Amino acid sequence: MNRQYSDFNGDEVVLSIIGECKTGKSMICDRFINEYNFKWKTEYRPTIRVRYVYKYIHDERKNQNIRIEIWDISGQKRLRDISKSYWRILHGIIMVYDVSNRQSFEELGKWRQEIGRNNFILLIGNKSELEEEREVSYEEGRRFAEGLGIKLVEVCAKTNDGINYAFGILVKDIVENYHSRIQEIVSSELSDRKLSKGPIISFSRKPLPILSEIICFTFKKSFLTVLLVIFSIYIIKTVLS
Repeated sequence: MNRQYSDFNGDEVVLSIIGECKTGKSMICDRFINEYNFKWKTEYRPTIRVRYVYKYIHDERKNQNIRIEIWDISGQKRLRDISKSYWRILHGIIMVYDVSNRQSFEELGKWRQEIGRNNFILLIGNKSELEEEREVSYEEGRRFAEGLGIKLVEVCAKTNDGINYAFGILVKDIVENYHSRIQEIVSSELSDRKLSKGPIISFSRKPLPILSEIICFTFKKSFLTVLLVIFSIYIIKTVLS
């Protein structure tokens, strides 16, 4: 990540919400941000590039306000390359699919690959009210999330069911475990680099002077050995004569 790990003190959490078009990402954001002034929109309006929204919540345990900033990123495929530049400056990511649209669920694997090693990820299955039109069961979604090591929450942006809970568990996870998770990721990246590049050799001094010292030492040792042999032969001859 590009953020300074030590700078995180839990007073600001930056999230992104991603997924295919028409999964209800913007509605989920609007429900969370404007909980009491929300207006349901029947007309679909795709997000252009990135939309930024934010909300303050109060953490009673630490008695402090937390600024939740959400980047609502377009699901249009032609904009995915633009999205890639955002992943590493986020604290967490919410992946969204529509439970009544199987294709939106099957595309999640591609989104996950694009994200790479992000710190915290939550999977949301939206439109849970469309039970008769459901194409992805809760159990299937849960197994997919389990395979990624993340949690699944099914929500309904239309009725606000599960929205606050979903954001709450993600923000709580980030605030409580951010630094420990960063250490795990950094350690893993360092380990990968060592495996890919071979052992790291560090010199306390420059390699060339060290090499010359080794050669010099070897030469001196050989020279002393020759002198010792000559001296031994001389002694033996003297004794015998």
